[in-house]
Amino acid sequence: MILHALLSLLFLTLPCVLPFTLQRAAQRAAPLTRYTALYSSNNNANSYSAQASILLAKAELLNLGTSTNRGFTSTPAERKQITKLISTLTSSSPPPSLSNIASSPLLGKWTLIYTDAPDITSLDSSPAARLGRIGQEITSSGPSKLLVKNVIEYLRPAWLDSLPLPSALIGGSSDDRVIQKVVTEGSTSTSNQSTINLSIKGAEFYTEGDDTSLPYALRRLRDRPIDLKGGGGLPFGSFEVLYLDGGVRISRTSNDHVAVNVKDDAGSAWF
Repeated sequence: MILHALLSLLFLTLPCVLPFTLQRAAQRAAPLTRYTALYSSNNNANSYSAQASILLAKAELLNLGTSTNRGFTSTPAERKQITKLISTLTSSSPPPSLSNIASSPLLGKWTLIYTDAPDITSLDSSPAARLGRIGQEITSSGPSKLLVKNVIEYLRPAWLDSLPLPSALIGGSSDDRVIQKVVTEGSTSTSNQSTINLSIKGAEFYTEGDDTSLPYALRRLRDRPIDLKGGGGLPFGSFEVLYLDGGVRISRTSNDHVAVNVKDDAGSAWF
C-alpha cells in the first residue's frame, strides 16, 4: 500500500510519457525466427511434427497475449485456449532443474506477455498512472541465490493534458517514464528443483529524461533514485518454472496463477 501510494503521488503531480505497444515489445523480445532453425535442422518426420506443434503453440500464445493485452482483457474462452497452449508446451519437455542457478537460462531480462494473476491484471485500473510494460530482471547473487526484480513501467495519464498547468509541473515528453522495481531474493526449493522461493528485499524507483522535459521533482528522482532495500526479508511466495527455453518462460505462482514471459535481448531490453 505504501508503494502504491508513493506511485500515485508521483504521477498525480509528476507524470511522464512513453508510447507502449505490446505487440512491438513481444515481436522484438521473442521473434519467431529464433525457432525456425528447428525446421531445417531436424530430418525425422515424427520429431519434425512435434517441433512444429511447439512452434505453432508459441506463435499463437504470443498472438493471444497481444490481442488480450497480456490477459488483462481476456475472455473465459480465450483463457481456456491459452491454458491449452500452455499445456502443449509444458508437456513437450520436463520442468527445468534450477539447481545450477549461475548458468541457468532463467537469468536475464524478461517481458510479460500473459498472466491471469489478479494482482497484476488489476494494475491497469488506477487513474493515477498509465500502465506500461511489465517484466522481470533475474540475476545470480551466489551459487544458489537469485536476485529477482519485478519491474513495472508507469506512464503519464492522458487526463493530465486537460489540466491548465505548465509543462514544468506535469511534464509531457514521450521519452520520460518512471520505473518501479520490487526487489526479491530467490533460492531453489529443496523439495522441487524447478521452484524458486522468494523473500522481499525492498523496492527501487527511478526515472529517465533530460532537464528540458522532466518536471522538477522527477529531475530530483532521476538524480537521486529511491532505494528502499533492506536486510533479511519476509517470505514473498514462490514460482515454479513449468517451461523454459531460450526465448519463452512459463511459470506458476504459489497462488496457482500463470505467467508467460519472453526474453529480452540487447536490442529489445527496455529497463
